[in-house]
Amino acid sequence: MIVALATSLYNIFTQVFSDSQYFYSSYSKETLIIPYHVLKDMPRQLQENIEAQKLEIIEAELPKPSKNEGSFKYYNSLRCPHCLAPFIDFAKHKEIRPNEYYGNTYINETPTYWKD
Repeated sequence: MIVALATSLYNIFTQVFSDSQYFYSSYSKETLIIPYHVLKDMPRQLQENIEAQKLEIIEAELPKPSKNEGSFKYYNSLRCPHCLAPFIDFAKHKEIRPNEYYGNTYINETPTYWKD
């Protein structure tokens, strides 16, 4: 029941063959998609070792969400739009994030794409 309710709140897209990475905003109101070639050392799907120092540099280059609420981060989680609880808590379970190649947006929202 909870899964059925949760999946009716968001759209799912795959990053398997897209040659890009996605980042959720702090409160999941936006999803940013960036091609790998844009930022050096950007984490890739299924990458085993993600260096925290390189990730900080990458995240510092990311734009602010359009409503200027929070920031885009690699370990931000998709959150329930009502209570803001994470569906998968990437901050606590960092080992899960590289294996997540399905990104999400809330229903009736579209991802934000990095503009070259």
